[in-house]
Amino acid sequence: MQMVARSLRLISVGFLFSLSLFCSKTPEELVQLGQTALTNEDPVGAMEYFKRSYEVSLPDEFYFFDRDENYESLTVSANGNILVAMQKNEVKRHSTLILYNINEDETWTKTISETVDNITLSPSGNYMAVSSFVKDGVCNISLWSITEREKIPFLAEVKCPDIPGISDSGRLFFVMEGKVGVYDIPTQKINREYLTKTPDPPVKEMPAWSQIQLSPDNVPFMTYGSAGVYKLYSLSGGELKLIFKGAATGKIFFRPSKRSFGVITGGADNHSIAFFNSNGDAVEKYPVRLWRDAAFTDNLKYYYVEGARVYSFENRKELELPFFASHVYITGSGDIAIFELPGKVYRFSGKMPEANTLEAFQLMADIKD
Repeated sequence: MQMVARSLRLISVGFLFSLSLFCSKTPEELVQLGQTALTNEDPVGAMEYFKRSYEVSLPDEFYFFDRDENYESLTVSANGNILVAMQKNEVKRHSTLILYNINEDETWTKTISETVDNITLSPSGNYMAVSSFVKDGVCNISLWSITEREKIPFLAEVKCPDIPGISDSGRLFFVMEGKVGVYDIPTQKINREYLTKTPDPPVKEMPAWSQIQLSPDNVPFMTYGSAGVYKLYSLSGGELKLIFKGAATGKIFFRPSKRSFGVITGGADNHSIAFFNSNGDAVEKYPVRLWRDAAFTDNLKYYYVEGARVYSFENRKELELPFFASHVYITGSGDIAIFELPGKVYRFSGKMPEANTLEAFQLMADIKD
């Protein structure tokens, strides 16, 4: 026991020494230490030095949330004005939600005694639906009013892979026991007119999962499927109307100020984005480079994530941005929210960081490659 305690003290002292070494060095000195580590065939140590140099040299204006914190997920409302970052504490089994209102430049933090699986926002961010783990494959949905900053009395048990949607007027759309249900927050009742059976899976031998999303003008849509085979439906008026049956992912993409939405079609190296209007009519389609995630502006410019890198694409010109990422969003301010999983929430307004930051990023990228 004494030997274990002594070892722990040595590890603790070594960790504190390394931390103090990081904190006392300039970005340039950290790069030099990283280069030395590479010379000594220590790519892991080199990566730590380069990462620290990158984080120290990146100004505060490049972060949406606390630069010193790491986050498990990021959710952005369809209009791009509300951002919710989430942190988990697996030991205490609780989650902390940090909500940022871009228009008001206000932050609201709430810790809940739940292990969050998914967060859904209404198009303008008035309401939030939180899906939390209960047991294997089962989640509870709880509701929150963001405008009032309070929890709403409601609880529904659903399958975790099924993602609900919620409107700005307080209508929760969710799949439960093979039906699409709608709970109306103002009346606190299930809307019977909207109860409809879920469709057959696109591939009979495979299970299918639902993802319900509402457009910026609060029209409900649902993708249904799995493993790269999805169908797109409209839920307007309580009817399940098939719009498109060739979607490659379950995500629906919205553009900030256009009343149109899109889905990805095609396979590897042959993707396109197909946009539809609120009536479900096809309005636009063009090829895109996509592997993991994307965000579309109001014209042909878009951002996409591939291999944990972020790129912008416009007029057939591609530009790599100096961030590692898993997801990318366009916010209401026009800035790009870039989420690194698990990690930081970066903010890109079009201005590139200084040369020392770009150097540190490239050195990290070279190691990852």
